[in-house]
Amino acid sequence: MALVSSVAAVPSGIAGNSRPAPWDSDGAIAMFDASTPAHSAGLTPVWVIALRDSGHRIEVVRNRFSEPGFGEFPVDSVWLRRFETHVEPVGWMAKEAFVLVGSNGEPDSGTLQWVTPGPDEAEPLHVGTHPPIPLDGCRYCLSGNGKCLLVLRAMPHSVNIRGETGTFGLLDYFDVSQPKRPRRLGPPLEAEGSLDNGVVSDDGSTVAVTILPSFPSNHTKVVVLERVGKGLSAARVVSPATTASGLQFEGRFLFVGMQRSPLPLSYAFATTDTIALYDLRK
Repeated sequence: MALVSSVAAVPSGIAGNSRPAPWDSDGAIAMFDASTPAHSAGLTPVWVIALRDSGHRIEVVRNRFSEPGFGEFPVDSVWLRRFETHVEPVGWMAKEAFVLVGSNGEPDSGTLQWVTPGPDEAEPLHVGTHPPIPLDGCRYCLSGNGKCLLVLRAMPHSVNIRGETGTFGLLDYFDVSQPKRPRRLGPPLEAEGSLDNGVVSDDGSTVAVTILPSFPSNHTKVVVLERVGKGLSAARVVSPATTASGLQFEGRFLFVGMQRSPLPLSYAFATTDTIALYDLRK
């Protein structure tokens, strides 16, 4: 697994330019600032596949890796998920399908074979037991090198720092290279909605999260934040609205639509419709 080294161009804004609201005991500041607007059009994916024929095959919708000089596809396989519920007998079933992909981004086969997935890994809750790490997080995600911990609190705020009402999540980021003495990396960041999912790059330099702008909603916004100095950059929109679940870093790329274990509930109980790959250096 390749380590990530500054996978995204650092936005000009640094999270922390806004001020906490006087009523907010968390001392959170806005995830977005004027240099990185929350309503950005996002990035254009460099590779997209879509599920067709009720899950029997996939279709390549976009593939820039087939272009001369673009580079090689970052992984040798992708996987899709399918979640089914049954009335008789009552129950549910999750399935996975693995697809080999060549260096030119072309799948080895368009036909899918679904199998029962293996057991999911547990979240690294043992790392998050020391102050100031919050104990009420909905997701705890450790970087591959074990030095950085992302904590998401789904929607603890009903009033944001501008005094607007709604559901607003909080992002906390910590240096846990010394687990018993975690160090906060910047103040808590308040999202423009509830937080649904998040991942960290292998070296902890970048985090990606999904935001539900309204609740309930089947569309999420995908954003990335870069580690800058002792905190995080202002958020950068990757996709303003997607129905795909799952996030996964691979070098300078971010997959939206698949994710390695431990899995968030929103992905574990979802059916893949598309997988998109974004080049964060673009």
